[in-house]
Amino acid sequence: MRISPVRSAPDTSSNHPRPGASLILLGLALLVAFTLGFLVHQHGWHESLWRWGREPRATFAAWRARAALPLIAVDLRFSHYQRIVSLRDRALRLGVHVPFVDEAVPATMIFGAGARESVELRLPGGPATPLQGDVWPMELRRTGASAWLRLTPLDETRTEAALLQWGYLEALRREGFAAATQTPVRLEINGSPWGLYVLETPTAVDVALRFEAQAAWEAQAAGEPAGDGGFRYATVTVEGASPVVEGASPVVEAVAHFRDAGQILDACDAEDLGRFLALTVLWTGQPAPDWRTLRWAYDPATQRLTPVGAGQFWADAAPLPEILLDDPAMQIAHARALTEVSRPAYLERLRSEMGSSLEQQWRILGTFATPWARLEAHQQTIRARLSPVQALAVTLEPDGVLYMTNLQPFPLQIVGLDAGGAGLRPLDPAWTLPEDRECLLESGDAFVLRATFGPASQSVRVSLPKNLIAASGDGLAIVCRLWDVNGPELRVPAIDFEAAP
Repeated sequence: MRISPVRSAPDTSSNHPRPGASLILLGLALLVAFTLGFLVHQHGWHESLWRWGREPRATFAAWRARAALPLIAVDLRFSHYQRIVSLRDRALRLGVHVPFVDEAVPATMIFGAGARESVELRLPGGPATPLQGDVWPMELRRTGASAWLRLTPLDETRTEAALLQWGYLEALRREGFAAATQTPVRLEINGSPWGLYVLETPTAVDVALRFEAQAAWEAQAAGEPAGDGGFRYATVTVEGASPVVEGASPVVEAVAHFRDAGQILDACDAEDLGRFLALTVLWTGQPAPDWRTLRWAYDPATQRLTPVGAGQFWADAAPLPEILLDDPAMQIAHARALTEVSRPAYLERLRSEMGSSLEQQWRILGTFATPWARLEAHQQTIRARLSPVQALAVTLEPDGVLYMTNLQPFPLQIVGLDAGGAGLRPLDPAWTLPEDRECLLESGDAFVLRATFGPASQSVRVSLPKNLIAASGDGLAIVCRLWDVNGPELRVPAIDFEAAP
């Protein structure tokens, strides 16, 4: 006989909330709302959410555009795929990938609606950080072509960098520079989706010079320190047709010695290079382009070099060392260009000219931040660099010798001395000790200190007249400004030698 369980009378006590439960739930709801609001504000999502809610049609169109991005379908043998995997594992152990000459494996590719074509596939050389995770960067080259195309995966940590690099290359083209193109694509390998990638195609030039980084990566794999990003191991490689390359040999020979005296600048237009560097600082936040991706186009007619824009490594950046840019004309052009791009009006012009295309790219990439906040932050950094708190180190010895050290990577004009508030008095270059006069620029009657780089800054010693020292009392100050740049004047008090640390 089946015995049913005994059913007791229903307990209705749970139908009524416990005392204080409503207050607890309300408090939790308020806490969650506050936390979400804080995160939205801290990460700059409020503007993105506002735009997404305000422009639903544009957002929906961006989603459709992202789904319709061209597909790169790559097929390769399993053994070849395993070879790439083993090389990746080796790179992760060493911390860097050093490509072999015969490393590339054969594959086929269908790009969008195009036909199937033969390609080579390999891992990019360089730091192994991007090779972590489930998807990795790749390089592919069409059969018979010389240029490698770079494929870089996108995730939430890389979308802002991708957007800024896209804007950087577009801005370079608008300024008349040749630059690579970056296209968002979807990647599929052997039928498996690898997600959203950025395809970078280098711009075609008849002949180009670039810095070869193979030796730097080999040194890193061997554990050798490289405080300059490995640039000490860089060599110059020439790409292009043989007749043109032969014509470029004088320039190539000059560039081959670039590490000693920066002769690469002798073949460049100072204004062009200064503007190129300023755009790099504005869009990437780095002081110079990454030397491992930088290329120089050679014009046989003028025998001049022009920098070519390329994407930068998204991890472990290695800017071109500033010591190579030790040329007063270029430094002045660079400072003038930095002054221009750091003005709020320049950013407003960018909004007007590039705003719609940038924001469409922003939506396609799916980043939570528009580029404007980052560009404004870069502008603030540039302005602080041009008008630092301490542009000059000034020390006065008891015997009246004034030590001045330019702390800026730009030529600095000494406008004058303010002795005890009696007004500015010009600093005569003839007061400079003879052995220090090479640290001054030849600029007529103006007193201009050369730019200095790194810890080896050299002081200029000036023997002040005794009557000037006596008139100054305890109030001697130097007034300076960037040379040949429309910028503010900076006042730097002189520190008495005995009180100096």
